[in-house]
Amino acid sequence: MSSFEKHRRSRRGVLRGMTFGRRLRSTVLVAFLPWSLLRVDPTAAQSNSIPLETMLDVKIIEDSPLALSPDGKWVAYVVRDALPKYTPKFQDFAKQYECSGLYPDSFSTDISISNAVTGKTVSVGGSQGNNWMPAWSVDGRYLAFLSDRDGRGEAKLWIWEQATGKLRKLSDIGIRANQIAWTPDGRTIVTTIRNEDTRSDGRIDCAAPEVDRASGGRRPEQGSSVVVYEWNPSEKDNAKKPRGSLWNLDTKIRDLAEFDLETGRMKRLTHGGRISVFRLSPKGTEIGFTAASRFEEPGSQQILFDLKVVARATEEQTIAAAGIRLGFSGQGFVWSPDGERLVFQTSGVSERKGDCYAVATDGRDLRNLTSLSPQKNSASELPPIWDEARQLIYFIRDQAVWGASTGAGGASEIVRIPGRQVLEIVGQDSEPLQPAVMGESIVVLTDDSKEKQNGFYKINLSSGQSTVVQEKSEQYNGANRTFSQRSNPTRDFIIYLAQDAADPRDLWITDLGSKTPRRLTRVNPELDKYQMGAVRLVRWRGLDGEELSGALLLPSHYEEQKRYPLLVWVYGGSSGSDDRNVFGFTGLGGPFNMQLFATRGYAVFAPDAPQRIGSPMLDLATTVLPGINRVIEMGIADPDRVGVMGHSYGGYSVWSLVVQTTRFKAALVSDGFGDLISAYGEMGRDGSAFQTSMAERGQGLMGGTPWEFRDRYIENSPIFYLQRVKTPVLLVHGGDDNVVAPYLADQMFVSLRRLGAEVVYAKYAGEDHYPLMWARQNQRDLGNRMLSWFDKFLVGN
Repeated sequence: MSSFEKHRRSRRGVLRGMTFGRRLRSTVLVAFLPWSLLRVDPTAAQSNSIPLETMLDVKIIEDSPLALSPDGKWVAYVVRDALPKYTPKFQDFAKQYECSGLYPDSFSTDISISNAVTGKTVSVGGSQGNNWMPAWSVDGRYLAFLSDRDGRGEAKLWIWEQATGKLRKLSDIGIRANQIAWTPDGRTIVTTIRNEDTRSDGRIDCAAPEVDRASGGRRPEQGSSVVVYEWNPSEKDNAKKPRGSLWNLDTKIRDLAEFDLETGRMKRLTHGGRISVFRLSPKGTEIGFTAASRFEEPGSQQILFDLKVVARATEEQTIAAAGIRLGFSGQGFVWSPDGERLVFQTSGVSERKGDCYAVATDGRDLRNLTSLSPQKNSASELPPIWDEARQLIYFIRDQAVWGASTGAGGASEIVRIPGRQVLEIVGQDSEPLQPAVMGESIVVLTDDSKEKQNGFYKINLSSGQSTVVQEKSEQYNGANRTFSQRSNPTRDFIIYLAQDAADPRDLWITDLGSKTPRRLTRVNPELDKYQMGAVRLVRWRGLDGEELSGALLLPSHYEEQKRYPLLVWVYGGSSGSDDRNVFGFTGLGGPFNMQLFATRGYAVFAPDAPQRIGSPMLDLATTVLPGINRVIEMGIADPDRVGVMGHSYGGYSVWSLVVQTTRFKAALVSDGFGDLISAYGEMGRDGSAFQTSMAERGQGLMGGTPWEFRDRYIENSPIFYLQRVKTPVLLVHGGDDNVVAPYLADQMFVSLRRLGAEVVYAKYAGEDHYPLMWARQNQRDLGNRMLSWFDKFLVGN
């Protein structure tokens, strides 16, 4: 008997001798099912059904950046169509960025500005081309942004003049940037451009294959289509590096450049090398930036960064600190107010201390300011902030606010809010960095992990006292604090984005004096005519006694004492209840917006699904299935009409469930996989191999390689249990998926077909991993296919 089978049979005896779902379902039928309750046919709610086309046309306000004008009166933001009107030329997102400077969320974007007092809104881009990444000049006269509105298919730097509304292209140089910054004198704009070494005859060569040098790949010889990947561990340089990159760090190869506001003249400040995040010094004479150096060790997702400084006048570079742990973005550093030092906080997936360091720009006098002990929760990736007296820094650690002296050193916890996690200091994530401290107070964004709601709390830094500003069943993003009237603290206010399960993101403003939120935008008025499904929290205990919760989206016309078909949206390792206040319930949007089902009479359940090293497949059954039973016990779900669906690792989660239970009448697997061993060997065109890390140290939870834990890989791969599947499965997969390779879906379909199981496989040619970025006709087909699939098995019987 395998260790998996022994473990499976040991859990409270509940699962002994049969597939999981049969025992669990029979228990529920005996104990909980009042057959007198009515079953509801979802077709009765069709009059309120949101059309799929309407959901595909939803607009989204991007949470980054929200750009506040220096006087605090105007906020600039990016509105994006959930379904891009402009189809990306390259479905490989890294290639798309390399060749055009556009990210996936740069398409179908436009910039608007809204007045924080009057709510007046002005369009900047005028819906011509794609327009994104706004940045105000220091005097508020101009708004710089990126756009491809000239029709040449590449991001360029543009300027909008607030007084006249006039637009002008500043330069024809192609931009490759995730930041725009103005120098303190307001005369120059700093950003990043495509590295000059990748140009050929003045044109971008987008035909050449991508090769990650860190993965051992090299470009083919002229006239041949071959790409050679090689790795010689005996070579001195290779011996020092992790064996193969998890993903391609060379996508950040670009150059820092500055543009003159009047003439558009460009000056290149760096020549080659990776650039993650840059920040101008207070005087604007130097630029600090982080450069991803390498992954810390094989299988680790911890990136080590070099913190560098370049002088604008001389282009001279120095390394302030080498090989430091930072989060994926590399943004966790800030200049000292005098411009003499840089301060950074260590962070990332492997970091447990979150110490703050100060270092001179030339690398001398590197000092640990905090000397903290290890703790369970990793540190914030956001940079520390300075107090107004320029003597202290404040930072987030272990879900609390901490402070440290930059002179004497030493750190202490300032405030921990009972029952709340401090996510960030409002203004900490703004660009450029806002003065987040006003007098002795800061405002923090919090999360109530029990009730699943966000809030704003005002913190007195002297006393450590916290006062709630507002707290609701909403999710907040992109919060910025503005001090346009510093002499009158009651006029201190926060501008932020808010959403909930029924309402997409809109801009709101909260005056800290009155604490009354006011809505600034309504970007999707067409949704107001539909009654959306409301959300409840559901609590239960897993089979191991663990307290769990989940978010339950009710049918839009829900009635007590009636049972409804239930769809379970599952993603292993996540807290599904955290999606309580995400519009559409999944965060994916488009055809995966669960209000499409709620307005058609379905209930949708997103359960917590914690997993442990070595037993992720079994853990899904012991946590998710009791949650479903709880929804049935509440008299909401019809036990004979339960379906399950998931995307990516959620697809693996679906496979894991349907091989362990007959509970589900239908399943949908989107861009998922069912074989950990096959997934382990997946390699991208650039030589990167992300799935190795996913399996060893990421959500795969194998804890090592297949050679170390062969049985563990097999026991947690659903493909080896497919003979148990009794649930009809709809497989959907992007034909050019470079995250979960299509062959991983192919093998599941071929195997189920060989077993004679009921399975449908829809492969979308030319599409990548994210259905939200698929072409409209494919999103439409996917949405209709999903609705028809579940209607067939959950409504038609």
